[in-house]
Amino acid sequence: MMWTFTCNSTGVTGGKPWALHFQTPAVLITAVSGLDGVYKQAQSEVAGVGFRFRDASGAPMAIGAFGGYSAATSLGPAPAGQTSFKWSGSFELVKTAETVSSGAQKLQPQISVENQVWGNGSSAGSYFVVDYAIRKPALTTCSVISSAQTVALPTVSLTALGTGSSSTDDATATAGSTAFNISLKCQKGARLYMLMTDANFPGARSNLLFPKNGQWGALGIRIQREDGTNVTFSPDSATAGADGQWFVGDTPDGVLNIPLRASYYHYRCGTCSAASVPVGTFSVQATYTFSYQ
Repeated sequence: MMWTFTCNSTGVTGGKPWALHFQTPAVLITAVSGLDGVYKQAQSEVAGVGFRFRDASGAPMAIGAFGGYSAATSLGPAPAGQTSFKWSGSFELVKTAETVSSGAQKLQPQISVENQVWGNGSSAGSYFVVDYAIRKPALTTCSVISSAQTVALPTVSLTALGTGSSSTDDATATAGSTAFNISLKCQKGARLYMLMTDANFPGARSNLLFPKNGQWGALGIRIQREDGTNVTFSPDSATAGADGQWFVGDTPDGVLNIPLRASYYHYRCGTCSAASVPVGTFSVQATYTFSYQ
């Protein structure tokens, strides 16, 4: 910003600076803790956004009480008889919180030498207006290339699942590990999170998927992420930090593949018989929810 003020030679009588000030107490200006020279205006505040004035050198300008003003900053000296004054500096918006809301803000500071001259001849004419609006950008999204898919695990024997073991120790057994992908077509610019839910038991929190009937005992399907971490199946939610949610990555422009691996998982009881896992077709279902954070 570059401003030039002119006045007659009898207006400035000296002893006070040119000031940029706010009409307080009607307007409440408060400092933002931890940020140098950053302030907020309580009236119609945009949450998470503050403002800062800088002088010509780029240094932040402090706003506070001086002279007869409760919220002002000095623009420079006003010696007696001065007829012209120039000031240059800048105004900027500053993010002050992790979350920024949408909204609009209008700042109307004035320029004057206290009780001597106004920057533009009168109180009413010496306001300048900073009017801005914060809007959410268009949402970056992904679409699922194949929204429903079947992952066919191989047929395995009871022996592979550890049933009928002569051991008296409890143990676990996995078998039939099968890789698959969930593929998305995305736009760049979002942080993508994912959560999976057991469709047969949508309220459950478990590391295994189970079929609708209970005849399969301690046999379930485990799904693991690319790094070997077990997926925790949880109730459907897109809320940030939801139980079972994990960070997939930043979305690209184009196809994003999410590699997963499914396998049978049996909790083997050393004193149980092979009949604890019946022979037959085993089927489970899962749904998934993506969120952009």
